[in-house]
Amino acid sequence: MRGRAPRWRCVFACVCGLLAVAGITISLTWGRVFDSVLARQVALTPNSRAFREWLAPSVPLFMDVYLFNWTNSERFPGEKPHLVQLGPYRFKEHRRHVNVTWHNQNGSLHTARNGPGTSPLQQRQP
Repeated sequence: MRGRAPRWRCVFACVCGLLAVAGITISLTWGRVFDSVLARQVALTPNSRAFREWLAPSVPLFMDVYLFNWTNSERFPGEKPHLVQLGPYRFKEHRRHVNVTWHNQNGSLHTARNGPGTSPLQQRQP
């Protein structure tokens, strides 16, 4: 049995060949598959998860405002300005889109945001 290759070598070669073909196929089609999945996930349609998150975001938006008081303004040209920090004041923004109107003719929508939607939070000490 010197002339015949062992059966496991043939099986191993076939498995390696199949894996190579699968790897090449996946690498060539991955971009198109990824783009189609991304387009489905990001599209704003009335029943999509992206639309629900856009309508009323679950992630809170915070804004810090730093104010400074200029305490020696009357002696400005001769002296370096002295500034005292007030705040920071933190605001939480509540975003919500209202009156959403879908335009099926061109696939767009129209909406309005309700008011400023901010509420002051507790002042942080520096």
